[in-house]
Amino acid sequence: MKVVTRTLDHDGRDGYMDLWPLGDVHIGHRAADEQAFSRVVARIAADPNAYWVGMGDAIDAVGLRDPRFSAGELAPWIRPVHLKDLIAAQRDRYLELIDPIRHKCLAVLYGNHERTIHKYNERHVHSEIVSAIKPATPWADESLDLGYTGFLLLKYKRAGVASRTVRVWLHHGAGGGRLKGAKALGLQRIAWSFDCDLAIHGHVHDEVIEPVNRVGVTTSGKLYNHRTMAFVSGTFMRSWHEDGAAYSEQALYFPGSVGTSYARLKPWAQEQSGGVYYDGLHCRDAIQVLS
Repeated sequence: MKVVTRTLDHDGRDGYMDLWPLGDVHIGHRAADEQAFSRVVARIAADPNAYWVGMGDAIDAVGLRDPRFSAGELAPWIRPVHLKDLIAAQRDRYLELIDPIRHKCLAVLYGNHERTIHKYNERHVHSEIVSAIKPATPWADESLDLGYTGFLLLKYKRAGVASRTVRVWLHHGAGGGRLKGAKALGLQRIAWSFDCDLAIHGHVHDEVIEPVNRVGVTTSGKLYNHRTMAFVSGTFMRSWHEDGAAYSEQALYFPGSVGTSYARLKPWAQEQSGGVYYDGLHCRDAIQVLS
């Protein structure tokens, strides 16, 4: 488990930062909705307060010798020349799509699709993607790679005021389940297991939001509420396709939404409610998950 720290200027109590998790895009698969992904990229590019993290499975990364490979599931832009190095073609397509927001990337996870290529073909395409993004960021001399899971520490500073830190736990995701109940329970377990303010994972191609509260007491005897916002980032892969190309149809998955939720962070917010003091990041309004 890795830890990456980012220090960001914050412009006041009412200021905010939107953190967008972009994962499960599966560029190269016919069901990858590149138009929907490009709309989100454009939104991030236009907002000076928006940043993003890569959640893994950026590309489909299913090679020609992979038992899962099916020519009928390839994206329509793929030509015979691309089959000489299909993984590179998908990588370059993904990098082209995210080019307007490379400089806003805070960290990158890798998913099970990139991991499988690395495991069986000794092709570390995740490292290739990270190396292409990193020079464009303000932290080009720092680590951008979170591996499969890790903590992202967002340290906010404001003139004359001590910094606040948002602790974000990130994981590509594992498991699944067809109904949202199992996924919501998984989020609760994560929030109980990892001491963080925000927890995000992907992989299950769904959108689930689960706030988890824990009441504690300070050394001076004051009660506080520690609220962890946990959510599943979405996917940009359609679960159903006009020509039946998606494997989700064969597995009879329920139709899913395309897109992702995002977190709005207000690290200087404060609130007192119900006799329990909400301090800074423990405030109910300090971290909101929006769609």
